[in-house]
Formats: sequence, structure tokens, C-alpha cells
Amino acid sequence: FTPLEFLSGKITEGVKDASIWSVNRAFLLEQSKDKRKMLSQMMAINYVSIAFGSLIAGFLIAWIFYPNTLIFCLLISILLIPVSFLLQETYEKRLEVRSFLALLDLRRREESFKRFLLLFLLTGLAYGFIGLPTGGYILPIFLLENGFDSKTIGVLISLHMLLTGLSIPFFAEM
Repeated sequence: FTPLEFLSGKITEGVKDASIWSVNRAFLLEQSKDKRKMLSQMMAINYVSIAFGSLIAGFLIAWIFYPNTLIFCLLISILLIPVSFLLQETYEKRLEVRSFLALLDLRRREESFKRFLLLFLLTGLAYGFIGLPTGGYILPIFLLENGFDSKTIGVLISLHMLLTGLSIPFFAEM
């Protein structure tokens, strides 16, 4: 309802995304023999899930109204907490500040790492301005200003996520 509440939501969304990609992806890559295929499948499933989740949320908002949809999403999130504890490793690893800061030191990194970092930085900036894939506000405002209603905008963004998810395995093979 307020910009501060929106900001709090975006911060928790960022923590969620960082947790999923840094922990789950690393673990699955360790376990997988065909790393490229596994990573492309994980990304495809993520985008397709975002697409269907957006469509379902849109229908729920129209059917049971916005506050009730948020309560429904909160209940699903609470149910996911026990499931996530089933995935944890059996050992404990301490986070050392020095080793964490060493990861951020770009002077010790290879040139290829720096090039990919620049690529991801530029891609992140582009997604940040447009707001996709996490449902930003510039593209929806653009579509709204050009005569699209909120339902159509939601469907178009969901279709974008769906097509992205379905095309990832195809391009990964290339």
C-alpha cells in the first residue's frame, strides 16, 4: 500500500532470488553430469513457473480479490518453509567474512570472469529498467499508456515468461 512496503517486498524478493540461484544452482551443478542441460532445464522451469504463477495470481485477484490472493500466497510460502529444511545439507559451514570479501575482489579474477560480469551487469541494468523477468513497472506502464488494460498486460507478461522458459532449452542445445 505504500512505497516503503513495496521496497520491503522488493528486498525480500531479492534475497529470495539470491538464495535460490546461489544455493540451489550451485548444489545442482555439483550433482549433475551434464551441467549445461541441467542449468537450462532449471532456468526453463523457473520461467515457466513464473508465467503460470503470474497467470494464476491474475485469475485469483479477479476471483477472490487482491488482499485474499496475498493471504493465499503467504500461506503457500509458509508451507514451503518445512520443505526447504528437508533439502539442507548434513554439515554446517561457517561463513567467514574474509573469505566472503575475497570473493568480491575482482583483481584476483580471470579475464573471462570479468567479461561475463560486465555482460551480466549490462543485462541486469536492462532488466532493471524494463522490469522483467521479475515484473517491474516500466513495461506495464508503457503498455497501460498505449491502451492495454491490466488483464491484457498480465497475460502479455506471462506469455513473455512462458516463451522465455520454453525457448531456453532450445537455445541451450545450439
